[in-house]
Amino acid sequence: CALIAEVPFDLMTSGRLVDFSHQNVIWTLLIALFLMRVAEQYRGHSGKRFQAMLVIWIVLGFFLGEALATDYSGAGVLMVLVFYFFRKRTPANLVMQFVCLFILNTFFVPSAFISVFGYEIAQQTLAMLALPLIWLYRGRQGYHSQGFQYLCYAFYPGHALILWYFGLVF
Repeated sequence: CALIAEVPFDLMTSGRLVDFSHQNVIWTLLIALFLMRVAEQYRGHSGKRFQAMLVIWIVLGFFLGEALATDYSGAGVLMVLVFYFFRKRTPANLVMQFVCLFILNTFFVPSAFISVFGYEIAQQTLAMLALPLIWLYRGRQGYHSQGFQYLCYAFYPGHALILWYFGLVF
């Protein structure tokens, strides 16, 4: 999916078929997925050695996101991991999600600044407004069929092509 989405993403963001200066968000998600698999491998192990190895993997994943210039860069990788490591619905985990995501969205993700009630804030900070909706999710999968699944897979590259086309026409 990341490879298929890259051409529409490159067209949408740079107007070129291939642009290695910025990669689509699916690469970010793939790096985070790999790190979650690594974390699962270390899950049953205790001790500082395994914790240190996991931290090293996470740091490497962060810098891989930065080096590849994936969408949201290394901070995007960390955002996915915040949801993974603090996934249990406890008050402490919800607070940790909020604090970590606020810091990442406000200070680490490049963003334009906008004025809200006379205060300049990073536009990306507004992503925090989605948290209550995410917290409402209870793990129940909605409607899905194979056709709907493929439609969802096609949405990301498809909408990128549509936005690129609108950029050409308008």
